[in-house]
Parts: sequence; C-alpha cells; structure tokens
Amino acid sequence: VAGACDGDCKFLSDGLYCPVNDVREHADSNKDVAAVAARLKEDPVNYEAAKTIYTEGLQSSKGGGVFRTLQDLAQKDQTSGGKYTNIFYSGAVDLYGSTDAIWHDWIIACLDGASPCDGKSDDFRKYVINKGLIGV
Repeated sequence: VAGACDGDCKFLSDGLYCPVNDVREHADSNKDVAAVAARLKEDPVNYEAAKTIYTEGLQSSKGGGVFRTLQDLAQKDQTSGGKYTNIFYSGAVDLYGSTDAIWHDWIIACLDGASPCDGKSDDFRKYVINKGLIGV
C-alpha cells in the first residue's frame, strides 16, 4: 500500500503503525522474534525450536515458500557501496571485527550452549538471545 495513511492503509500486526509501502511481510519478522521468545519461556527451555525459527523463519515470507530469517537479518551486510550506512553499524563492525560478531555469533552460541554461553545459566542465555534479536 503506497501513500500516506489515510484510513485505507493496512496497519502492521501491532495495529499502530501504518507504513507508506507494503512492508507487512518484512515486518512479520517481529512475529518470529516473539515466537523465539515464547520457546525460550517453555519449561524446559526449548532452544531447539527457538533455533529452528531463527535459522528457518516462520512468519515473514519472501514469497514462493521462502521465508525471511532472523539469522539472515543478523548476518546482513549493512554497507552500501563499501560504506557503512550508520554510525552504530560501522562502530560495531570496527569493535567486533565482523558482521556476524555483532548479533549472530552471540545468538547462535546461546541457542547452542556453545562458547561463550557454555556453562551459563538459562537466564543468561535467554537474555542474550532476546536482546540480540531486538537488535536484529
């Protein structure tokens, strides 16, 4: 739906935001974040199901049966023409050394219980995953 919100546009799933372009499918990645959070609240924590949502997608369709994934978003190169698109991203890449190190490495390590999340509590791992996905 292109154009200003004039009562005819379709709001996103939050019912509050009406984009000027049809970005609903892309915005549905927020539903995947919520689905991961729900799996992390299960008892016992369902890291396997959360990881499947992170790596395969669930709600955000690219069309033709292909899903946009949180993993792809976490690993996306935010440069344009070899230049960084914002100060946060360029600073984070400079600090951490790679695109994956900003969000993906931490999220996947905590989903897998691998270093640096190995031996950490579920509360720690869930916190890192949830906060990382907010960043994504």
